[in-house]
Amino acid sequence: MQIYHYHPDTGAYLGRAEADPSPMEPGAYLIPANATTLAPPSPEEGLRRVFVEGAWQQLDEADVPVADAGEAAPPEVTHDDLRARLGEIHAAYGNGTTHHRGLDISIDVEARVNARGVLDEVKAGTQPLPFQWFAGGQAIDVTTVAEMQAIHDAIYAALRRGFTAKGKVLAAIPNISQPADYDVAAAFRAHL
Repeated sequence: MQIYHYHPDTGAYLGRAEADPSPMEPGAYLIPANATTLAPPSPEEGLRRVFVEGAWQQLDEADVPVADAGEAAPPEVTHDDLRARLGEIHAAYGNGTTHHRGLDISIDVEARVNARGVLDEVKAGTQPLPFQWFAGGQAIDVTTVAEMQAIHDAIYAALRRGFTAKGKVLAAIPNISQPADYDVAAAFRAHL
């Protein structure tokens, strides 16, 4: 599928390219920012093709600044860039923290298992309230089921943000058709 790039500030036509197929939706294509599937009109002498409010227009060249050729396309993302980004994301959601009630709470596997188990115990009534839940060497006073639920939810929300970020990076890797099915290690071995 052909897409047509335009300058992010002026809307001036920059060129065309082939859209990448969506790794998440068979038959769909990825349309990047500042691009459209609408073909611009043929060029006319003294006029510049400009994408404005969802449509191409031909404006006098004097009214549209010339786009810097260096801005025409984002820099190429290399496999090294993708490896580095996946490593950062993996470290962040595998060993990172999230901020909750003024404290940094670990989101590593132990914290996730602990939060889930304690929440289940609080809900079942086997963990008496109030108590202190320890997070990264600091204690959080938990006096209600809702407070423990909020701690649990904060940890898992941070984890979901990590998975979402991972999916975006994996989607940029050629030959990965279902990014959600890949873990970081599998992506490294199979495609990077």
